[in-house]
Amino acid sequence: MRYLYIKNVMTLRTPEQLKAMFQQSRERKQKEKEQHKQERQQQYQLLCKKVNKALQDEKKQKMEQLYQLAEKCRQKAPKCTVTELYISDNRYIERDNDWIHYYQTVDELKQWEKEHWNCINWTVWNKLINETRKQLGL
Repeated sequence: MRYLYIKNVMTLRTPEQLKAMFQQSRERKQKEKEQHKQERQQQYQLLCKKVNKALQDEKKQKMEQLYQLAEKCRQKAPKCTVTELYISDNRYIERDNDWIHYYQTVDELKQWEKEHWNCINWTVWNKLINETRKQLGL
């Protein structure tokens, strides 16, 4: 009986009415689809804003750390006064009177390098020492 009732309801509608019903259904589904698409797009934009803000905050934090580190380095850096400037074989050699910052032995220099950072190429160092000794006749 139920099938007959539905069949009877369907037969009561004209083809134009059915076309209009189907068109309304398609439009409703299209509208829902677009609304869903807009919601997803808004969520995506919100997520992008959050990610960009997080990246900017991280960048700002790293820059602040870098400035603090640079300030520490500036405070620790020795202040040397240049009193003489010699020119020898197209090389400039700076001299200063602040002997506190000089190292008396290679071991002291190597110890400083271990405590701070490796910045001396010891192969080149030894080569220069040997060349200087040859020039001085030692």
